Amino acid sequence: MCVTCTVVAAGRAASSSSRRAEDSVEGGVFNVGGHVAALDWAPSPNGAQALYLAVAAHPKDRKQNTVGHAIGGPALLQIWRIGEGLPSLALALCLQGGVVWDCKWQPGLQPSHSSRLGILAVAQGDGHVSLFSVPNPGDALLQQDSVRKGKGRAGSDSASDKLLRLAPCAEAAPDSLSGSLVSCLEWLPSHPHDLLLAGCWDGRVACWQVRPLQGSQGSAGSPEQLSMQLLIHFPVTDGPVRALAWAPAELAGTTADNAHRHLFAAVGHSLYVRVWDLRDSFRPVLQVVLPQRWRFSVQWLHDPAGLLTAEDEGGLRWTSLDPFFRRDRMPVSSLFEGTNTGPIWSIHMQPGGEQVFYAGDNGEVGTFSIPRGDRYVSSDAHRCLAGVRQEGEHTRLLSASEMAQKSGLFGRKGGQNASHKGHEQAIHSVRCSQAIKYDQESEGWAWLAHGTAAGIVHIKRV
Repeated sequence: MCVTCTVVAAGRAASSSSRRAEDSVEGGVFNVGGHVAALDWAPSPNGAQALYLAVAAHPKDRKQNTVGHAIGGPALLQIWRIGEGLPSLALALCLQGGVVWDCKWQPGLQPSHSSRLGILAVAQGDGHVSLFSVPNPGDALLQQDSVRKGKGRAGSDSASDKLLRLAPCAEAAPDSLSGSLVSCLEWLPSHPHDLLLAGCWDGRVACWQVRPLQGSQGSAGSPEQLSMQLLIHFPVTDGPVRALAWAPAELAGTTADNAHRHLFAAVGHSLYVRVWDLRDSFRPVLQVVLPQRWRFSVQWLHDPAGLLTAEDEGGLRWTSLDPFFRRDRMPVSSLFEGTNTGPIWSIHMQPGGEQVFYAGDNGEVGTFSIPRGDRYVSSDAHRCLAGVRQEGEHTRLLSASEMAQKSGLFGRKGGQNASHKGHEQAIHSVRCSQAIKYDQESEGWAWLAHGTAAGIVHIKRV
């Protein structure tokens, strides 16, 4: 059984004039009907009464999806509402790409008068990369676009009433990438968020510039049309690309060449961790050869400057790095490795902060803090935030007392690592992903979304 973990942190709203999502619910559990491959939270303003989570769940009848091969057929991308009361399905986008490998919301808030949640980039199994302008579920115009199955009564709240077939506001066909199939997506995190980076199963990377089409005004009923201009498409690894990360603007310092708009790190099924410059596709800016491991996720650190990568053998590797100094090699590499997790599938850093979140093969989500200016992290600094366990045919959530006995990568506190055999066996064959959304008004709390291949997603305020 597989597990997908997504950590999302949303800041506390500055205004207390309205009832907010974080005040309304401490969490919930819901079933999305299949293995969760990707999750991402829509941007939301301070004081939002609800948060929205995009969930890409692979159909249950697809027992195996071969990477690097086109997959066709119907697919569903779910948008869940987290707010007052229990989590509820807000929208279900009907697709024809077989599966969804990744989905990412474009950073930045929509205008206050907008009837849209935002722009959602979707990497589909048939090779299409589509941008959807997702409407606000509460908008009355949604009723005109809904695809209903059967004759539902007006005002009913059945799942079929939430089905929505949207025309993409921009799309890149696989032919435009010479047959490369996209595995992961990453929006430029800095303003104006106009670059979309895509990693491919054949080891290549593509980058599009996303702009409004000239003369496209957009309205509540007719969303603005966008253009996707392919800037570059070139090989970056000798195996599938599993994760990408743009260089943070904070590392650029006083450089005037907007280097953070061009530099990115790529990891995957390769010995190399490489940093590339989109302006020079012939050789990486920096590269380092690490032990024979696959890497499933990568994050930049600001202070100390470096990269965190998630290892397939159950560790987090920190590599010192400042690409703006244009060093020829990365000088220092440290591995945080325990015996409790199996592969680490995803990691995320608190933007501009010290907190690291990660999800492992054992079905647990852990966290630790990296002190500024230092790369040393004690095993006591790791703690478990959430997790699931398989007991026979049932999947259950870890209790607070069970989590208190664990230290993330390092198993049970006091040096006794959790057994990988018998009753304590963690869920196998896990693919985990994380996403973090912080707010400038954050007061230290976060939303944790934790999913399983059985289709269960756990939302928890931590």
